[in-house]
Parts: sequence; structure tokens; C-alpha cells
Amino acid sequence: MRIPALDVQRWVNSPPLTLDELRGRVVLMDIWEYTCINWIRTAPYVKAWHREYADRGLTVIGLHAPEFEFGRHAENIDRGIQEHRLTYPIALDNDFRVWDRLGNIAWPARYLFDADGKCAARWIGEGEYDRTEAVLRQLLVDREPDVELPSVTPETATFAATAPPSYADVTEETYLGVDRRLPGAFNLTGNWRDGGDYVELAGGAGEVALPFNAGEVNLVVEPGPAGP
Repeated sequence: MRIPALDVQRWVNSPPLTLDELRGRVVLMDIWEYTCINWIRTAPYVKAWHREYADRGLTVIGLHAPEFEFGRHAENIDRGIQEHRLTYPIALDNDFRVWDRLGNIAWPARYLFDADGKCAARWIGEGEYDRTEAVLRQLLVDREPDVELPSVTPETATFAATAPPSYADVTEETYLGVDRRLPGAFNLTGNWRDGGDYVELAGGAGEVALPFNAGEVNLVVEPGPAGP
């Protein structure tokens, strides 16, 4: 597989990048979504690789594909980019064109392409940051044998020295919207309006009750037009 055409809806932090402009560069394509907790935990490593290797032959491209309808709205994406302090080129793939050409299946995902534009490796989900950086470094050396590389990033070094967490028996991810929710995973109390990928409190007080077994719970939520 080679780098697909990047015909996306919009670019942020960069003018549109073409395949000709990327030729001769090692490219890391990071598939992300600004509310996805799995990507949020991955982001520090991607930012570190951009920080340390951008001037040594690496181009990081953050390919944003929306998990929810509100993720297609420019004002939400721009706020997410600012809040996560992303400075590398961001391509907004609202129609999943590049996603489909990659054959991607989930958020987050990382695709590494060598200087000839050929896919050298990919990772779906969290983890394996030490392996990602090792392959990235080797591709940079293959591109330019005399390149002077810094030490492995502190973020990756810390990850490599830490035992990976166990997700055994952790409560499964679910959606509140009727299109993808797990039946019986949670209970709603109050006057809620069902949507395809969300629920909305129509008025008064409401409660979402989730029995869970995990170290933390993450909920994608925003205030309605009336405020809280």
C-alpha cells in the first residue's frame, strides 16, 4: 500500500499537502478523533515525534475522521485542535475517503510510510509506541544514512519502562445514542430525547447511571442551548 491521495475537506496548520510534496519524506499518518479517549492517550507520543523528528525528515499528518455528527463541524474541530495543542498538519477527512483508501477500521491508528511512499507498518489502537518510534527512526536512517537522530523521546522511553495496563474485565465502551448503544449498559432517568448518536435532556433534571468496573469513566458531553 502507498500513501493515498489526500483529497480532504480542509487542512489546518498547513496548506494542502500533495503526494509530490511528500515524496522523499517519511510520513506518519495518525488517524484521530478529538473526543476519543484512546486517541487522547496516544496524542503525547505523536506530538513528541513531530517535535523531535520533523526537521530530520518526518512529516506527521493528523487525519481527523468524525466519530459523531458534531465532529464534522469546523468550529468544534478547530477548538479540539487548539485544546490538544496540535501544531502538525491536520487533514479533515469528513467523508472518510482517505480512511477507506487505507482500509482503516478504528480510532486511533498509525500508518508509517517510507520515503518512497510505501507503507512500512501500521498500528491500530493504543500502545506499541516504542515499536513505532523504532521503525520511524529506521526509516529516517534509510532515507538519509548520515542523519543525526536524538535519543528516543522521553515519552516513549517512559512507556517502554512501564508495565502495560490490563484491560481484563473492564466495562466495555458504549454509546448513548440508539444507533450503537449496548442494551442494558446504562440507565437514563428524566426526560431524555433519543438521537442516533446522542441523547439530549429535553427539560428538567436528568441522570445517566452507569455501573462500571474500571479505573475511570470518560463521557463525551456538552451543555445544551440553555446552558448546564
